[in-house]
Amino acid sequence: MASFFVLALLFATANLLAQPFNIFQVNVRTGDAEQVSFLDNQNFNPSYSNNGHAIVHESFPVADVYDVLMRTDVATGVSTPIPGTQAGNDASWSPDGNQIAFDLYGYNIPAIFTIPATGGTPEFVFYPGVDPEWSQNSQMLAFLDWTTGMISTIDLATGEVNPVAYGGQPCWSPNGQYIAYIVPGDRVSNIFQIEVDPAGEPVGTPIQLTFDADFSDIYNGYPTYS
Repeated sequence: MASFFVLALLFATANLLAQPFNIFQVNVRTGDAEQVSFLDNQNFNPSYSNNGHAIVHESFPVADVYDVLMRTDVATGVSTPIPGTQAGNDASWSPDGNQIAFDLYGYNIPAIFTIPATGGTPEFVFYPGVDPEWSQNSQMLAFLDWTTGMISTIDLATGEVNPVAYGGQPCWSPNGQYIAYIVPGDRVSNIFQIEVDPAGEPVGTPIQLTFDADFSDIYNGYPTYS
């Protein structure tokens, strides 16, 4: 998407509670929005492919029984299930375009897997954890470790896990230098970022980016970098 000098944001929206949720994209320079998926069920949490031509997202129910990850072509709006992703949740497409990371929280199982972008047999990564997000080199994941409540990183080649910071909903910066995440408070959540080294270990102390007060009922969430 950067080659077109356009940043698009993806979101799910509903026209009344009885209607399907579908995926839209927004050109943040012009504010123009366009519908991307045209399904008759509930669709959430989109993630672009590396070339911006497709997205992966949760879709449920499928056949009235389970969740699945869908690949939707941005230009045509055609959506196809990705084989091997039943109960897939929180999908993230790798920057090299080859893999998709996801968890199985569609089955209430906090386990993280990767799978080829075309589908196949999932490869186990970590338990218990959710919300995986790729490093810029497609060699590591940031995720929420349910045992510790920490944002952690894992090297997919070695399995080495490094705790980074307390919080949730991680997002790795495109230059690989930072991880942004949310920290919950009393009826509030704010966004922080922390520097990480090439091994995914924290450097220094977290920096707070939003400053909403406790009991404000303002919940900042799901940060993503330009």
